[in-house]
Amino acid sequence: MVKTTGTTTIQSVNFLSVSGTTLTVAGTVSATSLIETSTKESKTDIRPLVPPHLEKLIRLTPVYFKYKNNSKDETIGFIAEEMLNIYPEFVSYDETGKIDGINYTKLTAVLVQGIKELVDIINNQQKQIDIINKKLGL
Repeated sequence: MVKTTGTTTIQSVNFLSVSGTTLTVAGTVSATSLIETSTKESKTDIRPLVPPHLEKLIRLTPVYFKYKNNSKDETIGFIAEEMLNIYPEFVSYDETGKIDGINYTKLTAVLVQGIKELVDIINNQQKQIDIINKKLGL
C-alpha cells in the first residue's frame, strides 16, 4: 500500500496519461489491492439504498466482448451506453463529455441490495409454504 501526504508528479507516456486528478491507463492495471475512500467521516448526506433495485438489475445485460485494441482477449462486462439507461450514475465520461466507461465498484452496493430483495421474496414465499404445509398437515 502506498500512501502519500504530498504531491506526486507522473509524466504521461503512451499508455498512461494524467489529467487533473484522473489517471488513465490504456491496458491492464495490476495491484494487490484497490482501496476506495469510504469512511463515514469522508461522506455527507448518507441515506439507505432503498428498493426496488432487483427490477433494475434484471434489466442489465452482461455480455462477453473483446476490446478493439486487444481483440485476442475475451472479457465480461456491460455496455456503458446501456448502463446509462438503468444506472446513469455508474457511467463515466471523458473530458469532452463523451461516455467512456462504467464505475463497476458502485455496482456492488446495488447487487447487495438486490440480494436483500431476493431474500425478502424467499422469506415471504417460505412463510406461505409453511402455512400451506400446516393446512395440509405436512
